[in-house]
Amino acid sequence: MTNKRKSSEDSSIAPKRARAAPVSLVNLSDEEIAERKKQQNRAAALRYRQKLRENRVLSVSAKETLSQRNAYLRDEAERLTKECEVIRRLIFDKLGKNAPAF
Repeated sequence: MTNKRKSSEDSSIAPKRARAAPVSLVNLSDEEIAERKKQQNRAAALRYRQKLRENRVLSVSAKETLSQRNAYLRDEAERLTKECEVIRRLIFDKLGKNAPAF
C-alpha cells in the first residue's frame, strides 16, 4: 500500500501557516463577531489570490521551459533521423546493394 501523503521532507511544499491563538467570542457583540469574520475572510481571500498569482507565474515558467525542451527534442530527433539515413546509405554502399527507400 502506498502512502498518498506527501512527506514533510518535500521541499516544494510551503510550510503550514501558524494558527492564531484561539480567541473567545463570548465577550464580543454580534457586530464585533461579524466584523471579525469579515476580517478573517478578507485575509483568507488575499492569501488565496496571492497563491493563484504564484501558481500562474509558475505555470507560465513551466510552459516556457517545456516549450524549449520540446523544440530541442524535435531538433535532436530530426538530427538523429538524418544521421541514421547517412549511416544506412554508407552501409548499403559498402555492401554494394541499392539502398531501400525508407
